[in-house]
Amino acid sequence: MKIRYCDLLFAAAVLTMAAPAWAHTDTALLTFEKSVHIGSTMLNAGSYKVRADESASQIEVEKNGKVVAQIPCHWIQLNSKSPSDEAVIDNDSIQQIRFEGRTAAAQFE
Repeated sequence: MKIRYCDLLFAAAVLTMAAPAWAHTDTALLTFEKSVHIGSTMLNAGSYKVRADESASQIEVEKNGKVVAQIPCHWIQLNSKSPSDEAVIDNDSIQQIRFEGRTAAAQFE
């Protein structure tokens, strides 16, 4: 069976277009009853949408559809899947964000 150059080129093009479909972006909806810090950014009380791509080293925090912070993070593995979206907070500072159904969590310095 002979493979032609055009067939290989076509297969490469299909794989290139499909690559973004393999990327996974996690989204969490979090509500804080009081102000909290995440990295060097203070978030006032309210509801926020957090977006994170496990292949990236930062998360985005949105309020009312506007990005209010981009925070560096690193990813850790949890022992089990998180039962819900949650922020782990210590002394009014967010240490981790866990995403429902995922065993990876974003951790902050």
